[in-house]
Formats: sequence, structure tokens, C-alpha cells
Amino acid sequence: MKLMEFFGRKDLDLHGKSNDEDLVNQNKVSKDELSDTLYWFILDHDKLHKECFMPVAREIYINHKKKGFNKENYVKKWMPMVNKGCLEFYKHQKLKGAPNDIFTKEIRKDICHRLSEQHYEDIVKGEYKLS
Repeated sequence: MKLMEFFGRKDLDLHGKSNDEDLVNQNKVSKDELSDTLYWFILDHDKLHKECFMPVAREIYINHKKKGFNKENYVKKWMPMVNKGCLEFYKHQKLKGAPNDIFTKEIRKDICHRLSEQHYEDIVKGEYKLS
């Protein structure tokens, strides 16, 4: 273990030099961490749930038994919720820079897929009060 790893700086070796490979890996982890943090922020945001999650869930619940229903077509329906969540997170964290640079299309699509996959079964089972 490098001494700097012990103190939380994995990007430096014992002589204070940057290790490019570690920096690349650290940036990848940062995207994953951002995606995960943003996902939970969106899920815990009551206003987003009422405005965005519940209407999509209601639509899925009503249409899931219809012939030709494809849950993959509903993945993109989560995007308005994700976009609003990104802006709320941006304001809440007082981030600087362009939101589109921070919350890339890849991150937003990933969160949409995650929402779709993790909540589809519960929606279809009627676990949410959708009235």
C-alpha cells in the first residue's frame, strides 16, 4: 500500500508524483459515484416522485397487460424525472460548471435504465398507490 493511499490520495505515489492509471480509474469511479448519488437523490426527492415518478408508474401499471407492451419503450419516459433531478441536485450541491458537462447523457441514460429495471416489477405488482 502506498502511503498516500492510506491518507486517501490514491493518485500520488510516495514521491508525490501522479500515477496516470490511478487517475483514469479514479475518474471512472467518480462517474459511477455521481450516478449512484444522483440516483438516490432522485428517489428520495418527494416532489420529483409526485410530479414525475407516479405518472410514469401509473402509465406502466395501466398498460403493462396490453398486447404489444414493451417495457423498454418506457425507459425514456424516466428522462424528465432524471433531468429535473439533475437540476435539483446541481442547485442543492451548489455545483459550478455547465450541468450538461457534469450530468452527461450517458449518466442520465444509465439512471433511466436503473429506474426502469429496479421499479418495474413493483409497479406491475401494484406496490405503489397510483390513484
